[in-house]
Amino acid sequence: MRVWLNGLGLSGKENKNCRALLMRGLSGDAEWRFPNPKSLNLPMKARLKVMNDFHTREELLANYPPGTIVELTAPLDDHYEKRLTTGSKALIQGADDFGNLLCRWDKSSTLNIVLGDEFKVAGRFTDEMKAQLLEIRASGVANMFDINTVQRIAFEKGWFELNYFLETCLDIYEWWVLKGD
Repeated sequence: MRVWLNGLGLSGKENKNCRALLMRGLSGDAEWRFPNPKSLNLPMKARLKVMNDFHTREELLANYPPGTIVELTAPLDDHYEKRLTTGSKALIQGADDFGNLLCRWDKSSTLNIVLGDEFKVAGRFTDEMKAQLLEIRASGVANMFDINTVQRIAFEKGWFELNYFLETCLDIYEWWVLKGD
């Protein structure tokens, strides 16, 4: 919240009281992303572990590489994005240095998720599947929005992973057809 207020132009000493007033009813610590290690009454080694107990960008990308499809198992606790409910799916595009997974949701949202959010891996949209779809498009046999024909061609060619992807992640497939990435 503090970062958001700073982004609105409420940064600097002159706006400190305004930020404090707006954040007064919020839980947590205004200065720390995670619990303030000094307030935990722990020895210094334990405090450092709490401060460093987050996932690096490399760890996130190893567990959730770009192309991974995740599905929410519980709604996100976000006041601004009410469209993302249980069952919403997202395509992981990458990770940032703050422990966020950069996503493109099937509901046309780009809200990031963090490891505290409740989600599960629903599959992968691999480069191989993209190449298979490009082959179907190049053949000119099917309109790419005719999902049944595209699925039939994938089944006939033995591309069962692509067929399953088309059944379970239709919104992400439609996004790919429209945007091409």
